Amino acid sequence: MSITQLPPTLTHLSLRECYFHPAQFFRTGEGRTALPALQLLDLGDFCCPPSYVELGRLDQWPSLRALGLEAWWSVKDKGLRNIFPLLGFLFVLDLEATRMSDNVLEVILLNASNLKYLFVGDTKISGRAFGSVRKHVGCRGTLKITHLCMRNTRVTEISLFQLLKITPNLRWLAVTSAHLPEKALAKVEAALPKCCRFDAIWPVDDYKYCSHFETGVVKSLKLNELA
Repeated sequence: MSITQLPPTLTHLSLRECYFHPAQFFRTGEGRTALPALQLLDLGDFCCPPSYVELGRLDQWPSLRALGLEAWWSVKDKGLRNIFPLLGFLFVLDLEATRMSDNVLEVILLNASNLKYLFVGDTKISGRAFGSVRKHVGCRGTLKITHLCMRNTRVTEISLFQLLKITPNLRWLAVTSAHLPEKALAKVEAALPKCCRFDAIWPVDDYKYCSHFETGVVKSLKLNELA
């Protein structure tokens, strides 16, 4: 089976926990376009982890508004560069449990100008990118992000305060880190906008992820209304 066999009017596609290899599935043939109306693609927790080659095929969908790559643990910064052409179109991006670094996070924050939902928990980010982005956009520059998950990362208290200076629209923040003692978490929570919900919950184990596309707020989003 391949995407060319699916209805061209399809807008939402979830392949979460699928066992087939994606190489053949995403191949459309030279000059062919499939699923021109696709808005949401959930590839979370693939049993056969796709490579950066498959990531490179995703740029055939500039219609995408939500992309889920949770638990692509084999994909590093080099592979994630292949989704950069899509950043300007996305409202929702889930990179939880990938091997991304602060370098990729910085590119995302600077180029995903419409992004409102970003999930980067269970990665190696330290939050250094927030300070870099603030310097780049200036004192008055802000991001559109409203929901951000950084559970089980390496973010620091300093980096979180840099984040808050560029995300005035933040409505939900989930963060836990070995570098954040309880006192630091309390300071961060006190500095959040009053309308922002703050969650500081450690994962049950190393293999239990948030599954935002499956159980979280993403499931009820009306992507056409996020513009």
